[in-house]
Amino acid sequence: EDGGENWRKISFYKIPGLPKNAFVNDIKADLFNENIVYAVFDNHKYGDYKPYIYMSNNKGLSWKKITLNIPENNLIWRIIQDHIDPNLFFIGTEFGVYFTNQPSKKWTKLSSGIPNISVRDLAIQKRENDLIAGTFGRGIYILDDYSSLREFNTNINEAKLFKPRDSYWYKQKRVLGGKRKASQGDNFFIADNPPFGVEFTYFLNEKYFSDKDLRLKKEKELESKNKEVKFPNWDVLDDEEKEVNPSIILYIYSLDNMIIKKIQAINKKGFNRISWDLTSESMEVLSSLNYNKEQSGPMVNYGQYSAKLFKRINGLDIPISEMVFFSIKPLYENSLKAQSTEKTVNFWNEIIDLHNKTKQLNLNLKKLKEKVDIMIKSYERASKSDKIIQSKLFDLRLELLNLNQEINGSESRSKIGEPNEYPTIWNYIWAARSSLSNTYGPTKTQINSINIATNMYDKFIVSYNEIQQDIIPILSDLEKINAPKINTY
Repeated sequence: EDGGENWRKISFYKIPGLPKNAFVNDIKADLFNENIVYAVFDNHKYGDYKPYIYMSNNKGLSWKKITLNIPENNLIWRIIQDHIDPNLFFIGTEFGVYFTNQPSKKWTKLSSGIPNISVRDLAIQKRENDLIAGTFGRGIYILDDYSSLREFNTNINEAKLFKPRDSYWYKQKRVLGGKRKASQGDNFFIADNPPFGVEFTYFLNEKYFSDKDLRLKKEKELESKNKEVKFPNWDVLDDEEKEVNPSIILYIYSLDNMIIKKIQAINKKGFNRISWDLTSESMEVLSSLNYNKEQSGPMVNYGQYSAKLFKRINGLDIPISEMVFFSIKPLYENSLKAQSTEKTVNFWNEIIDLHNKTKQLNLNLKKLKEKVDIMIKSYERASKSDKIIQSKLFDLRLELLNLNQEINGSESRSKIGEPNEYPTIWNYIWAARSSLSNTYGPTKTQINSINIATNMYDKFIVSYNEIQQDIIPILSDLEKINAPKINTY
């Protein structure tokens, strides 16, 4: 009270319920009120593993126990107070970490991602709002951005999406040549970084169950009471088979309220986290081969964005949270003068668009070649012969094979790993795609590559359309010679 010149001893006898031989594990002054102090005690050396946390509102003259609902066998090692919310506290115990934002009411255990182990020390990284926990024998654990706990209360109706911290705009590098530790082996220890992009925290009051889940839950309750479980009607089972399982979807919006991406989130009661890697929705050509694969478009520009949480019930998306707003910021100013970010992102989109169009052209070309092969087979089964039709069909087949070679290169060279005589459109696209790995913007070579590839595509699409038109009259000619009908899908 006087800068350390005089110290006042506090007798343990004045602290209600505290054993006289207890050890002081931690003592902290309140960060916002000079009269308040918190103390953590430990009596396990005498076989007493009870938790002891006390709070004083008058500089230690009187004390109040705030252990509340912490289990009786869970001694406490550390206490730490949030630097922004005076009511938010964390404690390190013999069996994990707890928090409260109502110190006189309830403590809640933080159990996801950390073992049920002794947490001997706690620290807060104030800039990032990260909680660091030092364990006994199990290393260090970090809870990234716990700021959502400041807003948490038990009066949440259905769900709450907390405002995320702002994220940085940059391209990740694989410093070891691959993902995580690449080929370094098991002896090379690394810990996971926080997910790249924006990390969202949300709270669900309850998990959303399907009709089948609810039926099984009810049957389990009946079994536990030794009551009869009746076999459900077939109509009930059929309806369950048709039902779309409930799920949680996070929508990401641009500043003009356009949907940037929809992210599948976790349908689980309590706190959950999901991250957005700053990419837009993929415009990849969809087919039966890839429609179920996870795909992403190019990275968006930095700026202002928003997000909202939805529940998907029977295929319908229904909002369950308010909109939250956040920013994506450049990580730092480039050493070399970069092009405008708008130009860079537009170039990325141009590359992806051309890649998708060329891929679609390849798929269409493959289907058209298959169609011509079917037409040739149809001609072979016709009751009449016509050399002109036969010649046209094989000419079309050759045109398609030549166009395929112009687009994709020589098949005979490819089979033995020999390079093509001239670069294909794919060579130019991949040369331009290297700009996707940085934020400086496209080089002249990359711009030239995409221009050449675009011109090639324009030429190919004209050739493809001409072949497609040439097929139409031949279909009529085949009917005239009594050839089998063709499924023109």
